[in-house]
Amino acid sequence: MLGVSGVQAATWYNDATCSNNDLTEASAACFGAYNPDPKNDNKVNFNTDTFDPGHRPDDDSVSPDATVGIFGLTGWIFYDKVDEDETTDNIGLTVEGLNDSDGTWNMKPGSLDSFEDVMIVLKAGNNFISYLYEDVSLAEDGHWETSGLNNKDLSHLSVYGRYGIIPLPAGLPLLLSALGLGGILRLRQLKVT
Repeated sequence: MLGVSGVQAATWYNDATCSNNDLTEASAACFGAYNPDPKNDNKVNFNTDTFDPGHRPDDDSVSPDATVGIFGLTGWIFYDKVDEDETTDNIGLTVEGLNDSDGTWNMKPGSLDSFEDVMIVLKAGNNFISYLYEDVSLAEDGHWETSGLNNKDLSHLSVYGRYGIIPLPAGLPLLLSALGLGGILRLRQLKVT
């Protein structure tokens, strides 16, 4: 399963040919990779591994544009996955076309609303391509194809999400200020008496 971390962080190179338009609802970015080490068992940690947007050079050096965390983002959590003809209980994720080179996916409307960013990951053989959605509603359904994965048959589709910064309620700073001012006034009152 993607997202399971090995002991050592790996470096992934953008060796697959992916396009933001590979899916019917265009993603904000995509990253396609081949397994850097057959012994790595396809275990990817999207938060701690290094993701190099360039192709693997002959000397295996990492380019200065490489980031820790896919798309330069961390905080990814695994949300759901389909690898059989089934609908998941979590978000009602259904994938049609498993073990084929194209198909569709869908999930319950609003099921991704708590996330700031969502990532759809297509896995075929030892290869994967990840698609970043900054507008999470676009990730709820669509058509996928594996042309960037050499048209290999899809083994599974996974969904990851990142929570945004939870904003403070608008009145909270004002309330804290009032409590602080009230405490100061109370102390002055105690000193006077």
